[in-house]
This record gives sequence, structure tokens and C-alpha cells, in this order.
Amino acid sequence: MGPRQIQPHSLLDELLALLETRGDIARVSRFCLPTFLVSHPDGIRHVLRDNAGNYRKGAFFRSIALLQGQGLLTSEGEDWQRQRRVAQPAFRQDGHAAAYGLVMAEEAQGIVTGWRNAARSGEPINVVAWMHRLTFRIAARALLGVRPDDLDDLGRQLQEVGARLRPFLASGIAGTWPPAKWFPVGLHRRIRHAVADYHAIAQRLIDERISTGRGESGQTPNLMDLLLAAQGNQRDKARQLRDQVITFIGAGVETTAQALSWAW
Repeated sequence: MGPRQIQPHSLLDELLALLETRGDIARVSRFCLPTFLVSHPDGIRHVLRDNAGNYRKGAFFRSIALLQGQGLLTSEGEDWQRQRRVAQPAFRQDGHAAAYGLVMAEEAQGIVTGWRNAARSGEPINVVAWMHRLTFRIAARALLGVRPDDLDDLGRQLQEVGARLRPFLASGIAGTWPPAKWFPVGLHRRIRHAVADYHAIAQRLIDERISTGRGESGQTPNLMDLLLAAQGNQRDKARQLRDQVITFIGAGVETTAQALSWAW
């Protein structure tokens, strides 16, 4: 059978239908590139773990790298392995799980309180927005050490930049970066300014963590502390540190928020 066209408005239904009609490996037509949906756990393990070196992340990730640089999401090979070794201790159970659990419980209680207030007033609840708020606050506090009082302002800044970048990423022009000669000058400028603002937000988080001191004595270091320690005094790694922070702010929050939204 030939490739099947997937319609974005019914993506989940289409993917389930592909699994039922075409089995564990199905070819789909998307992004004008040959794309395959692998559904069986054995196939997923083959691609992502046992033979990962045979599979590149491809053109789709080039547009993501424009925003997020060469962090864990977009890097490959030995570079990815090295970055993973640096970040891995932040996700171990020895001390980190309990610390993260407290943050998650506090933020989840905030969601409960907000929904109860909405129920009393009869106000509709935007589940997607609330799940984004939840995952963002947890990631920023637990992984990056952002103070709770700073979260709302940081969230507004990221939303503003995201609104400026979303049309670019949703269009086909994302895969043509750097811009071709036919790019309108105004669009080119707006994209560059939005990306620069996004990077500046991440850099401010890093600078604030440095100026206020990394985790206090006796505290379990968070991801930001581990990344700073790995950088040491090597200024050539400063950009990579920024890329990692952007990765966890962007990709880490977005994917988790979407999964939680579907759970409702």
C-alpha cells in the first residue's frame, strides 16, 4: 500500500487507525518526507536503543535546533552521549525524587485550588492551559531552581516569545533556515529578534543562578547546578549550557503538558 495522508485535526484517531489497518510499521505522508510510524515496543527499542546509530533525527529537528540549539533534544552521537551523562544524575532517585516530589505536590495542590475556585464561580477551565502552567512551574522550580515568586513573570515572557515564533514553526518555512534569498526582510528580522529574546531569557536564568549561588550546602543539586558544574570556567561551553536550559524549558514542558492534557 502507498503512504497514507494524515490530517492534523484528527491526528490521534488517524494514528490508531494506521495501527489497526497497517500493523506495527506503517508509512505515512507528512511534511513532504517519507515518514514511518513504528508502534510495536520491539520496533521502538530497535530504532531508539539497539540501532540508534542508524537513525538520524533528520530535517524536522533542524528547525527545532534554530530555537533550542544543540541540547539533548537535537544533538546526536557522541555529543548526545556526553550531554546525557552530565544530566543523568539529576534524574536519579537518591535524593532527587523526594525533592522533586515535594515540588510536584505543591504545584498540583495549586491546580486543585484553582479548579475548586473555578467550580464555585462557574468559570470554564482550559485544561491545556492549566497543564502547561503545571509542567512549566514544576520544571522551572525542580530542574532549574527558579524561585516560585519569579515563575509568573517568566511564564509571561515565554508565552510572548512563543506567540511570535509559533507561526514560523507551524509553516513550511521552518525547514529552510537559514533564510533563503526570497525571504521577506521583515519576516527574517522578526524571526531573528524572537529567537534572540528566547535565548536571552534562558541566559538570564543562568546568570541569576550563578549570582545567587548554586544549591546551598547540604541541598541536592538540581539540573542547573550539574550543568554549571560541568561547564566550570570553560566559556566555550556557555552556549551549550544555554541550549540545555532552553531544551528543558521548551521541549520538556511542552511534551509533558500535551500528554497530561490528553489524559483528561
